[in-house]
Amino acid sequence: LLPLLAQSVRVGMGSFNLVQDRRDDPTDPHKGIYNTIDVGLATKAFGSQTSFVRVLGRNATYYRLGEKIVLARETQFGVEPAFSIPANSDPSDAIPLPERFYGGGGNTQRGFPENQAGPRDTKTGFPLGGSALFFNSTELRFPLYGANINGVLFEDAGNVYSTLSRFSF
Repeated sequence: LLPLLAQSVRVGMGSFNLVQDRRDDPTDPHKGIYNTIDVGLATKAFGSQTSFVRVLGRNATYYRLGEKIVLARETQFGVEPAFSIPANSDPSDAIPLPERFYGGGGNTQRGFPENQAGPRDTKTGFPLGGSALFFNSTELRFPLYGANINGVLFEDAGNVYSTLSRFSF
């Protein structure tokens, strides 16, 4: 039998995204800020079989230290609260697996393989994702050799949480 979380679920979602980009170069920024907020609503009114809200915000800043060294910092925070949950059901099961937050890999936590950070199934070890996330990344970028080879010292912190109530520092 298919586990409950792996079953197909139709998701109809309306969403919008706001972006503020004041970086000097979008592909290799040396100064400026980059902010985004993404808000989505999945509900029966959009043809969805489940109902939840997704809010994901990101703030990144870039500072030039000297002529060739850049300090880059990025913080992400997201929540996905479910609503209109049927009686006698687990609220954490209301959000389908593909719609949950995942962490790990080059965009969140470079110490973990892609989508392997966060809650896991206790029997199989399969990543389950979560309905809350917090990630902070800090980088010190510097030239290493010539014009095209650079080095980076970085620190990544944060996690994906099964629910917002499990969020902790």
